[in-house]
Amino acid sequence: MAELEAIERAITFASETGCALHIVHVSTGRGVSRVVEAQARGVDVSCETCAHYLYFTEDDLERLGAVAKCAPPLRSQQEQAGLWAHLAQGTLAMVTSDHSPAPPNMKTGDNMLTLWGGISGCQSTVPAVISAGYHQRGLALPLLARALATYPAERFGLAAHKGQLAVGADADLALLDLYTSHTVQPSDLFYRHQHSPYIGQTMRCTVVCTMVRGTAVYQQGQIVGTPGYGRLLTPAVQGAALR
Repeated sequence: MAELEAIERAITFASETGCALHIVHVSTGRGVSRVVEAQARGVDVSCETCAHYLYFTEDDLERLGAVAKCAPPLRSQQEQAGLWAHLAQGTLAMVTSDHSPAPPNMKTGDNMLTLWGGISGCQSTVPAVISAGYHQRGLALPLLARALATYPAERFGLAAHKGQLAVGADADLALLDLYTSHTVQPSDLFYRHQHSPYIGQTMRCTVVCTMVRGTAVYQQGQIVGTPGYGRLLTPAVQGAALR
């Protein structure tokens, strides 16, 4: 109820003011439905869910404990099914990681109310979505690629050089082996703090290489690039500067 109320209130403000609105952390199919209804009325609103809402449920929170605590919390299988239905229909157009790391001591203890609420999941986002979406549910790869890359670039004004395979676009690529499985281990993670609810999960695809503007930065389990490839991207920056 709190999530739906917050979404509806934000949509009301956006409708009254005419501003663009993007809603993060949508964890229920009903929340996405509210956004779709507002879009039909002409409100400039979009939303995203996170990979962990598509991959885990509240049953996993009971099993895993604090490492799976996030805000909003993991939901029921029924709510998760609503998210997948919207994703399959194209009405849920964006999936993100919401990477929210913390030192282990902030995720350890007996009082769930005081422990850090965030998921370390950036590195597992693409394998999780491909495993659960393509392999388990048969969703088309172009649809998933659009939700992970193309639409985010469009929505945030970066589509001239990001989110597409095209002449003149930046060669930011993730190359996947769709049929090699791997089980996530702490030693696989390149985070400062190597904890994640994805540890122990078997992914049905593997990222074998990532490239930033045509330069390989990760390959076959190793960091092969050097720091400095990253650039701050804003919609106001001209395409030539992005490269």
